[in-house]
Amino acid sequence: MKPYSNDLRTRIVEAYDNQKGSIRQLAERFAIDFSTVWRLLVHYRHTGKVDPKPHGGGQPPKIDETGLEQLRHLVVETSDATVVELQQRFEQTAHITTSRAAVGRALLKLKLSRKKKQSAPPNKTRIRSKRDGKNTRLR
Repeated sequence: MKPYSNDLRTRIVEAYDNQKGSIRQLAERFAIDFSTVWRLLVHYRHTGKVDPKPHGGGQPPKIDETGLEQLRHLVVETSDATVVELQQRFEQTAHITTSRAAVGRALLKLKLSRKKKQSAPPNKTRIRSKRDGKNTRLR
């Protein structure tokens, strides 16, 4: 979610400073939440600025640059491996516990395509009905 514009933030602070209404009234007037106005005013009192706080940064990726290179070599060695298979092999070689999603994100970062289905016979839980041509489940 994007932060509110500095123009809106400035108008809220100026309206509060000029006693144009309470925090609740300003929230209604500018169509934002009461707690947002409250936090903005507290932030302004502490810093003297209306600029939004910088992004916190988030969790660093488990697969670093060295890990990316190891993963690239695994893909070259086993180009037909699925993401789950790559994850298992990566965990064995790099000794780092990762998720399937983390390996998928790393493959995207490396701009490598990934195989989504295993090479196996098709699933036989569905059959085609002769009546309507739609798939129906076997029970």
